Amino acid sequence: MFKKIAIMISLILVLMGCTKEAITSKDEVNIDQEWIDNTKQLLKLSYNSKGTFGDFANNIRGIPNIFETFYLLQIKKNTNSLNDSFHSNNLNYLQNYNFLESKPKELVVLFEAMKTVNVSSEELEKKIEMNISELINNIGEYRNLTDEDIEKLYLLSESRYLLTEDQLEQIGVELHKIESKIKEGDDEKLLRVLYPIYKIDNETSEIDEKVVSRISKRVNSLIKKEYVDFWEVYQLLYLVKGKVTSEESLKEAIKLKLDSISTDEISNMQMLYILEITDLLNFKMSDETYDLLDIRISNSQILTGGFRERTNEINPLEFSFFSLYIYKAIAQVPPDYDKIMNAIYEGIQKEGNINWRHIYSYLQFTDNHSELKEAIININVNQKHLKALAIDQKYYFFKTMQFLNIEINEDDLRSFQDELITLLEDSPLDEHYTYHLYYSDLVKNKLIQSDEQLNKKIIEEIKNAESVNGYYMKSNLENLLSTFFVYSIDDNLNLGMINNTEEAIKKWLAQLEKYKNIYGGYSLIENEESDLYSTTIGLMLKDKLSGKQVPILF
Repeated sequence: MFKKIAIMISLILVLMGCTKEAITSKDEVNIDQEWIDNTKQLLKLSYNSKGTFGDFANNIRGIPNIFETFYLLQIKKNTNSLNDSFHSNNLNYLQNYNFLESKPKELVVLFEAMKTVNVSSEELEKKIEMNISELINNIGEYRNLTDEDIEKLYLLSESRYLLTEDQLEQIGVELHKIESKIKEGDDEKLLRVLYPIYKIDNETSEIDEKVVSRISKRVNSLIKKEYVDFWEVYQLLYLVKGKVTSEESLKEAIKLKLDSISTDEISNMQMLYILEITDLLNFKMSDETYDLLDIRISNSQILTGGFRERTNEINPLEFSFFSLYIYKAIAQVPPDYDKIMNAIYEGIQKEGNINWRHIYSYLQFTDNHSELKEAIININVNQKHLKALAIDQKYYFFKTMQFLNIEINEDDLRSFQDELITLLEDSPLDEHYTYHLYYSDLVKNKLIQSDEQLNKKIIEEIKNAESVNGYYMKSNLENLLSTFFVYSIDDNLNLGMINNTEEAIKKWLAQLEKYKNIYGGYSLIENEESDLYSTTIGLMLKDKLSGKQVPILF
């Protein structure tokens, strides 16, 4: 039955039109513009190409990866979007990179990344030169072309800028012996070794027609596979550019392959070589693909410099709701409203059983409610199903009914009231803030009756709660979360425990400024780094102190 409810509501959500006004209303805010800009930038970084949001804490506290940094810097360069301001975000990371224990491959990638942003390091070059010397001294051993041998040839080719004339002469003879072996053999996979040889030998090696034909066949074979290694395709195409009579047909085959795959699922390394291929064959992908690339780059960026590895984690819908709340609270416009709302719908649809918290949260960001209201009215949500719901789901069920002005069964409501009050009678306030908030909100909105005994208990607990400058503490730390809960519960129940005079409110708001982070957003505890949840709580507290209606989204 509940799955049927979920399906019916999901179908309605598909048909529902959503309007931007509820999200982008320009509410007056008393927040400095620099902080707004920084917070907006954090939201941009956490937004991904699927139309969902992650936690921007990952962009603040994430661990950069030198390989991903190189790939994304090169992608920026290839799309002509590499600029001085973008350089400055990464210079510090690259210049302070600890490469003392790095392996040769890592050294070369660091070297290439630094070249991309126009910086250099004598120490790094010396370290690479030492590795090159080792590679050159052993080059006679590479004729077996094991995976390790091949990697060493690539390292030599990537370091070719640092090779001296004497070194080039020293390795030239051996390279031509390896080249001859590849040309005489029939292992198509070893064709890719021609690329580093070609680059090391200053691109003077001649590739005969027989090898060109073998390379063409290899490329055709590669692009017909379900998974295409664009790294290998690019290197083979580079070798035969201008030499293949069927270049146009190859180009069309590659374009068809790119149209048939989701670039969102492709790694940054593979994406880089797709761009190299399009540049080599002189064609462009769709404008949408380049827009998605910009989002990909932002989503991977670490504010202190460098880029983190991409993840395929599925972000909770709460992250989208929190992000939309922040956009509204700072009077800013989300990047792509329709795509975000569609992603939320898809997330709700995949949940199977209906999640009333998500339905209620969804309703806060659209003003077109009539179709959804009609769907819920036509569903017989009986007492048996309500009884099976967890406390939070029951709360959001009744909140949804009230929000849509749908008649509520009084017996169901009284049953929930008894269940909630019984639970709270023996539950300490600071251990069950959320349930106390549900109770206070339901009382304020006249869904349930206020319980005098429970209120007395809450008053005593607020009296005994530790506070500094009006802000409440937990585990000996003054924090926004405890403060938001205590203030909201007191205000909802009209207990009068909190000083909410105009002068007191000014002090509360002034104290809130201390929780702002230099990168944007709020932290729950002063001087800590911000994250999505903490920023949502900080803005909810600010809105609550300012007398605004604050929906409960958690």
